[in-house]
Amino acid sequence: MTDASSNSDWSPSTDPVAPGDFEACRVLVLHYWAIWDLHDREMDKRLAALRDQYSDRICFRSCDIDRAENKAFIQGIANIPALGCFIRGKWFKSLIGVRAVDEFRSVLDSWLAAADMPACQMLQRTGAAGKLSFVRRLFGRGPGR
Repeated sequence: MTDASSNSDWSPSTDPVAPGDFEACRVLVLHYWAIWDLHDREMDKRLAALRDQYSDRICFRSCDIDRAENKAFIQGIANIPALGCFIRGKWFKSLIGVRAVDEFRSVLDSWLAAADMPACQMLQRTGAAGKLSFVRRLFGRGPGR
């Protein structure tokens, strides 16, 4: 394996995220990465194998976690490489770590299925721990405020 210094000009093959992407894309999948994490290269290669298949339904972007201007986009991401899914501009779920292409395909299919659900059903899909967080993001506040 090569060291990160020899790859200092590498970046994922997707376009960098821009603030307008969250509203412009019904389903936005962000690849959170950093130049020093060599696992990101494999993650990018595996995602590239799927992008054409999903390009009409998912916007794929990348987010360099070490760039100061991206700090607003990385809430909730503690480990990389990671994928974050936003549906209609709202945080939905994340996936941490490099996976097999078939597993990525299964995850992307489940995120697309969630995007087709009404918001109340999406709450059920996020699980008990994610419900309050999702409600706050969906409505901009917590209950009782």
